[in-house]
Amino acid sequence: MATVVSAAVILVAFGFIIRSNLAGPSPRKAPTKAFFTTDDGNTLFVDDFAKATPFDHNGLQAVRAVTFTCDGGQHHWVQYLEKYANDAGSPAAEARASDLLKARAQGMGKGLLVKRPADLRWVAPTEYASFSAICLPKAPQGMHSGLIEPFDPE
Repeated sequence: MATVVSAAVILVAFGFIIRSNLAGPSPRKAPTKAFFTTDDGNTLFVDDFAKATPFDHNGLQAVRAVTFTCDGGQHHWVQYLEKYANDAGSPAAEARASDLLKARAQGMGKGLLVKRPADLRWVAPTEYASFSAICLPKAPQGMHSGLIEPFDPE
């Protein structure tokens, strides 16, 4: 009897493991908070994800700081900064919370500008090669390069 019960427990556990692996990773939920900076990514602060950038923060112009990690969040880096051209406004600012990522993706051609920290020039999506090179996450020199993932403040 003990052998049958043990075998049943092992089969159930094995089935659970297989089912968990077949389901794949859980989908990433839409963030509600994001990192921002007023000093080219040297220091970060957290605010509402939907906040239109640039915006005034303590008398300085704040832009979104897009961050990544490659060690599960122990360390992170600012890959690039993003803002909208002065006349564009952020499409995410008017979006419902559940549609923020979609609105942001749709805004890629509507005034979005990006740059790496310390770069002087902001780049638009119409400059495809430069824009892609800036946005493509790459771990900084000397950082363990595991799976690169977005790093959100939540």
